[in-house]
Amino acid sequence: MPKNDHSFEFSTNCEPAKLADYLESLAQYIRAGSVQLSAADESILLNFSPSIKLNIEAETDTKKNKSSLELAISWTPAPLAEEGGIVIQSGQDAPTPSEELLAVEEPTRAKARARSEG
Repeated sequence: MPKNDHSFEFSTNCEPAKLADYLESLAQYIRAGSVQLSAADESILLNFSPSIKLNIEAETDTKKNKSSLELAISWTPAPLAEEGGIVIQSGQDAPTPSEELLAVEEPTRAKARARSEG
């Protein structure tokens, strides 16, 4: 495994029930959005993005009497929300204190909404 900013490796032989426990625990943390993996003196914190890629490879080698199942999960960090958003106010020169400012998280959504309303 190439050494990046942080890396973590773990390997064990276990009963199928223990493996299922590991996978169920991992699934709960994926749903929660982050997981910290620790074993011995190694530890890594992973924060998931809204879009995660899953690759599954399965193989059976009858000559070696061996089977394998590999799961690879990968993602790129979610883009940060743009600071400031869009400000909407009256067409007069100076805003009044009672005007509300509207921050829009996704500029493309604001453009689409403006087109549909206009």
